[in-house]
Amino acid sequence: GYANYLKAENSDEAEARLENLQELVNAAVDYDKQEQDGLRDFIDHAALVSDTDQYKRDAPVTLMTMHSAKGLEFPLVFIVGMEDGLFPHSRSATDPAELEEERRLCYVAITRAERFLYVLHAMKRRVYGEEMAAEPSQFLNEMPLDLMEDLSRGPSWLSFARNSSTLENKRAVSALRGDSHERTKYSGKTYDSVDSIAEFFRKRGQQLGQSNTGAQQDQPAIKRRAASADASKPSRSTSSGAGGDFTPGSHVRHPKYGRGLVLRREGVGDSAKLTVSFPGFGQKKLIEKYAGLEKA
Repeated sequence: GYANYLKAENSDEAEARLENLQELVNAAVDYDKQEQDGLRDFIDHAALVSDTDQYKRDAPVTLMTMHSAKGLEFPLVFIVGMEDGLFPHSRSATDPAELEEERRLCYVAITRAERFLYVLHAMKRRVYGEEMAAEPSQFLNEMPLDLMEDLSRGPSWLSFARNSSTLENKRAVSALRGDSHERTKYSGKTYDSVDSIAEFFRKRGQQLGQSNTGAQQDQPAIKRRAASADASKPSRSTSSGAGGDFTPGSHVRHPKYGRGLVLRREGVGDSAKLTVSFPGFGQKKLIEKYAGLEKA
């Protein structure tokens, strides 16, 4: 079967896939021991549960992919691996549409930061056992230089860009990156590209410059939400008893989708599935144990 095929392939990628396959089998076995609803319910369960369902706002550090971070915001964000070949990926270099898609994803990552954004790239990186020079991502060239602070201990891409005498050098930084041509232009319709990124940084810089006008304005949005939540003291789901805390018709609050209305409840205990309608997001199916819901 598929497992034997992966074993015969004898590669790192095949080994990783084999481990994932084994985890899927283990999860199915564990589910079969605890639940009585069969394969269909297990597939439904697997489709609904993701790492971000268990995301906790009070965790000191949260690691996630850029795709998983959509819809979330944090006071402090680190984006690592901003190097050509990694982000954007080397496979996107010859495909303008794929490159534009990664640019939009970069914009998503940037806009997750409420106050501070740290962007990191390596000078050297070990690739397939060989240490190679790492080129700064071309997306760095599209960020407004006057809104960036250089925290490098030695010569860096940003210091080189700022010392360049012309705007063209600042944007291309060709001597450092080795580029001999301009970035390929994508003729399709875009939404979150270079101009949007630049506009975002300009607005964010103006907001930070005005942040001393009052104590309330200086607070990150996430802290203000936490303060208001403490004041109203909502009760978090503990799913006590067979009936659970969230019955059809009750209002709840989700960390990502906001306020919603419970339409249906299937099953009992904290493993029950809830169908909740969120204004602006539509109906969502959530597993009560992982959803992080609060009474609204």
